Amino acid sequence: MKKGKYFIVKILFVVLGIVLIAYFGLSKPERNRYVWTENYRATNDQPYGTKFIQKLLESYRPWESFVVNEKKPLHLLLDTTQIKVKTNYVLIGNGFYFDDNDQQALLNFVSAGNDAFIAANVFSPDLFSAIYSKECTDLLQLTGKDTLAVNLNFYNSSLKNEKGFRFAYHLGKIDVPYHWKTLLHEVICDSMRSITPLGYIYPDQVNFFRVAYGKGFFYLHTNPLVFTNFFLVKPEKVTYASGVFSHLQGQSMIWDEFSKAQFIPTNQNEVNPLAYILQQDSLRYAWWLMLLSVLLYIFFAAKRKQRPIPVLQEKTNTSLEFVNVIAALYFQGGYYRDMARKRMKYFFYFIKTKYGLHLQQLTELHLVRLIEKSQVPADRLKIVATEFDRIEKQKYYDETMLVDLQNALEEFYKHCK
Repeated sequence: MKKGKYFIVKILFVVLGIVLIAYFGLSKPERNRYVWTENYRATNDQPYGTKFIQKLLESYRPWESFVVNEKKPLHLLLDTTQIKVKTNYVLIGNGFYFDDNDQQALLNFVSAGNDAFIAANVFSPDLFSAIYSKECTDLLQLTGKDTLAVNLNFYNSSLKNEKGFRFAYHLGKIDVPYHWKTLLHEVICDSMRSITPLGYIYPDQVNFFRVAYGKGFFYLHTNPLVFTNFFLVKPEKVTYASGVFSHLQGQSMIWDEFSKAQFIPTNQNEVNPLAYILQQDSLRYAWWLMLLSVLLYIFFAAKRKQRPIPVLQEKTNTSLEFVNVIAALYFQGGYYRDMARKRMKYFFYFIKTKYGLHLQQLTELHLVRLIEKSQVPADRLKIVATEFDRIEKQKYYDETMLVDLQNALEEFYKHCK
């Protein structure tokens, strides 16, 4: 075949491939655009990943240590001799795997005065037997039932929502029944002391509870689904997640990805990756197109003598993506006062590192010392102090006030020496 005809055949196949991809890619139904399977991975932005909650928790304590563990077994990670401040351990997944060394390390970690938060559908009986004192029944167990939607809530009146927080499992655009787990009712009795119910699906069905162990606490949640990306794009769901994690008091946090057990669907047809691909229209077409492309590559590249030079992709900066995720969560929720307080914390941290002044508030004495150090005019600093008072004292705080605070702080940073 002449080179001209050979080139034309290549072009025709490329055009055909582009047409097929465009046709099947743009016409695929809504339910196939996302993977509606629980994976609980912090690196996953699909509906039932945990990328949003991990970024949200990291933003709660911006100046403290936030460790994401992806490679170490738990007994190597939790070395209490290296933990200098109270720390929270967090694991959100379908289940988890601890060997004997891992479990003992976690028990020692909590007993030393730290907190462990675990949200899972399946809990280890060995862990339950280690932390439960058998006050009301012999075993600490979970139960559950299939239902279309549930209303979660808190026992604490300051966190409780009058209508509850509604959650429903979605598959595409429809709600489908889901098995919602709760603590076995017999575990709760009048003589119970070590277990404290914190949240519920119905008033007598506990799904969030605390277990005292040594100087620390285990916080256990039986519905990890509520912390996935799909729900956290809605302000009321962020409020629920914030209420849950407000119980943790540690300054630092450890997010454990390594110990999560893989989610395995109950439907055996879904376990086979090829069967799932062939069931989905867009994936099936992509599969056959990939096979065709491989055959074409073998056919056209068989005579190639020089190995292709690989193209290295440029490293991308994901900082902006992270900022956009967190900003979207806060802005959609209308947390202007919270955002303002974080700006003031950063301001005090800036003053501490630049001028060595340890400030928690802006009194007249503090203003005089700060004016001497920064050489910023007094009228500019008084504007910052006025905005700070509005954060703490004014009952209503909106986005306009937040903009005023940001402008005042930017003026200070611009003119400080």
